[in-house]
Amino acid sequence: MALAAVVLFGGCPRGGAQAPRGDGSAAWLASGEAPLGGVALAGDAAVASRGRSLVRTDAGAPTWTQPLPADGGAVAIAGDVVAVAVSGTGAVDGLPLGLRGEPGAAVIGVGAADGQRRWIVGIGATEWASVRALVAGGDGLLVAGGFAGTLRVGDRVVTSAGRSDGFWARLGPDGAVRGLWRMGGPGADDVAGIAALPDGQVAIAGTYGDRAELADLTIPALYDDVHGDGFVATVAGDGAVRWVRTFGGPSADACAGVAATTDGVVVAGTVRGAVDVAGRRLDAAGAADGLVAYFDRAGAVRATVLVGGPDFDGLTAVVARGDTAVVAGWFSGSVGGATAAGGDDAMLATVTPAGVAAITPISSDGLTTVRGLASDDGGWAAGIESTVAVEVAGRAMAAGATIAATRW
Repeated sequence: MALAAVVLFGGCPRGGAQAPRGDGSAAWLASGEAPLGGVALAGDAAVASRGRSLVRTDAGAPTWTQPLPADGGAVAIAGDVVAVAVSGTGAVDGLPLGLRGEPGAAVIGVGAADGQRRWIVGIGATEWASVRALVAGGDGLLVAGGFAGTLRVGDRVVTSAGRSDGFWARLGPDGAVRGLWRMGGPGADDVAGIAALPDGQVAIAGTYGDRAELADLTIPALYDDVHGDGFVATVAGDGAVRWVRTFGGPSADACAGVAATTDGVVVAGTVRGAVDVAGRRLDAAGAADGLVAYFDRAGAVRATVLVGGPDFDGLTAVVARGDTAVVAGWFSGSVGGATAAGGDDAMLATVTPAGVAAITPISSDGLTTVRGLASDDGGWAAGIESTVAVEVAGRAMAAGATIAATRW
């Protein structure tokens, strides 16, 4: 039977009945084999979705577990509210039309102290809808993802322009829908990440398959194909675009997410071959590499960093504090002195504008994936799922779903 654990690294113990984040302690959350959907962090509190459950721990000790009406995904903590995205089909208490789409989605707000439901907002579409990112923003929440057909979030409606489009929305702390916007064109498009910026603006980043509309702008296709390229943009509270930049090449490229930095944003993704990052040329070392790109507040490229080796590598998530970014992904062969134990291994990497500062392989002879990253001002956490026992930073972890947290 697989088990779920919280494993905490680094730092020095502080006083108190429960061991704080950073002292190396571990505590079992629950038994079971439910997949890990997302993780959020606030001080010594971590909240994770696992299958159809939402679980909170404090300093590694279980606080509460609440059932979910569908499979859990991204999680965010905003003040005294924990929000979780769910995905599936069928009837759900609080949604008159249930989860609309194949699949449909919703965001549920619960009390951070007790996990009791406070509100639910449907994110339903005539074809399908998916939440890719959920973060705290302003005094509420920011949601982003993709959909096909006509999307309804609360009383707001948008319609896709092609195969699929991306969307982002603002929710109040009570779940009230304050705005809904879309981006896309004739190809397959989505918004993979969203971040709140200090000046009240919002950064969005994702992937588009052809030219795409973003508010009153058109993002041109980088190449005459529909393989996919990445974009990042900052938008005002009313959805007006401040600037937009693109990255990609003639092969398929993808965006993993975006995070706020001291002087702008940092974007993570996966690129292949020769890549143009807002006018800056890069060449992947192997079949694919991870890309970390820094942009300043005006959208100028500050730095570009490739994370990878001569084999097949890529990135799936990013968080940041100041100019330090932590990215999650996978690698094959060897990267930065680390060698994959199997066909490919999961990894965590610390990146700055100067380059890759450290790579932490998550080594196993089974299937291991970093399902999500979360951060706050004090530290960051990775949600790791593995079919077998793994090692992270030299520490052994049981098979199952694990949250590994550390300080910046």
